[in-house]
Amino acid sequence: MARPRKLKVAAVLIVAAVAAPSPTLAASGGLGLPRTTPYAAAAAVANQLVTVSGDGITVSSHTEVLLRGRLWLTGTVSSSRPGQTLLIEQSQNGAPWTQATTTTIGSGGSFAAAWRPQQVGRFSLRVALADSSGASPAIAVIAYRTSIATLFGPGLY
Repeated sequence: MARPRKLKVAAVLIVAAVAAPSPTLAASGGLGLPRTTPYAAAAAVANQLVTVSGDGITVSSHTEVLLRGRLWLTGTVSSSRPGQTLLIEQSQNGAPWTQATTTTIGSGGSFAAAWRPQQVGRFSLRVALADSSGASPAIAVIAYRTSIATLFGPGLY
């Protein structure tokens, strides 16, 4: 009777060891990289809501968007008049800042603007006052192309 019990215990331990991913694999998305690699850090902060503040402008936005999707930038501007124009500026690969869209400051200094990427890649976005008196720090954003994932393929059907 002792042998079947030992076999059951051994089987349970094997199943538990195989089913539980190692901490390194879980932190890196299954790549087997240690936690200190940039890949593991990037996977841990995917599409986070970030808030930056500077020059009296506070901006909140997510860090990822789909191509031609809509990314909302919201925030507040201190020492401004309602109705004043704000510029949403973008830069890609260190290029000069270009105007992407505009919005106006609402009551209480709040604003909201939608940015739509026209190509995939990494962008920096910032909010600037139209009179060039200040700009927020940049927010790093990645625009992705949509794709279809499937389990069907050679050896999997």
